[in-house]
Amino acid sequence: MASFHAVRLPSTIEQGAEGGPMFSTSIATTLGGYEQRVGNWRLPRAKWRVSSGPRDSDAFDELLSFFMARQGRLYGWLFRDWSDYIAPAGSPLWTDPTTGNKYLAKAYTSGGVTLLRPITRPVAGSYALTSGTVNSTTGVVTGAGGGATWSGQFDIPVRFDNDEYKLTLDQIDIGTVNLDIIELRE
Repeated sequence: MASFHAVRLPSTIEQGAEGGPMFSTSIATTLGGYEQRVGNWRLPRAKWRVSSGPRDSDAFDELLSFFMARQGRLYGWLFRDWSDYIAPAGSPLWTDPTTGNKYLAKAYTSGGVTLLRPITRPVAGSYALTSGTVNSTTGVVTGAGGGATWSGQFDIPVRFDNDEYKLTLDQIDIGTVNLDIIELRE
């Protein structure tokens, strides 16, 4: 990804984010009230909103600086979803059917159904593989034997979904801003 900065939003701002994964489903309802549903995406794409308000002028300044350095939506960067950033021991690898590349993955299982989410941005120094090596900037695993597993932390590649830093000035030098963040597919 050419337009990417390998930096994370400050954790004090990340931890106040609101959002999470979303899917895209098309639904056609028949005249009889039955539905035809089609999943447009195989994997979810997450979206969050971060905000900084008058409670903390340092966080406000930090968010403005981060936004300016990313030039709005131009450059991607790393984000930690504090509700979902750890792959437990025994997490699987996923093979991309198009390229044949193996990736770290996190499994989400409920009712006998499992969704594997490829992890492209493991946190360097936080993960362990049972065999093989991983590129921490892509999540691609090489030299892994059959049944290889991993555990560790991961970040998510994202970008701002705003080119405008819309500020509500509450007091002199202190304001409120809300910015949307959307996950990048890699």
